[in-house]
Amino acid sequence: MGSEFKKVAILGRHADPRVAEPMTLLAEHLTKHGVEVLAGNELELDVPVTRLEESNLSDAADLMIAIGGDGTMLYAGSLARDKGIPLLGINRGRLGFLADVTPDEMINSVDLVLADVHRGYDYGDGIQRRRIAASRYGPHGRLRDHHCGPVRQRSLG
Repeated sequence: MGSEFKKVAILGRHADPRVAEPMTLLAEHLTKHGVEVLAGNELELDVPVTRLEESNLSDAADLMIAIGGDGTMLYAGSLARDKGIPLLGINRGRLGFLADVTPDEMINSVDLVLADVHRGYDYGDGIQRRRIAASRYGPHGRLRDHHCGPVRQRSLG
């Protein structure tokens, strides 16, 4: 799986079984595909990751994946914003306003990101902006819709 994302940081409240299971599955999947997975020293799961201080994850990662609810996404955004690394959210919370990828869609969504479907796009001003493709699936794995467009970066602070 060729990708510009060679090191992916994962974070979430791993003590919650609803987070621990997809976090473990994701770490194993990424490792199997040659991606180095980074996680905070506090991670208590037996998964194949390189452990760092959580505050240093964005210094070492090319992509950050937050597994949890909107609070986890906001926290991950605060880590990722200063380095400008992309952030993908896997929803394990109740509402999912910020993280709308479900655990059932997680592997497919991550694989799309790693497959470079987010390639840069130049709007004529010489600045390469990321593009990302998003697909929503309904019951029984049927594709509901697909969108490809620019990723808009906004400051969180």
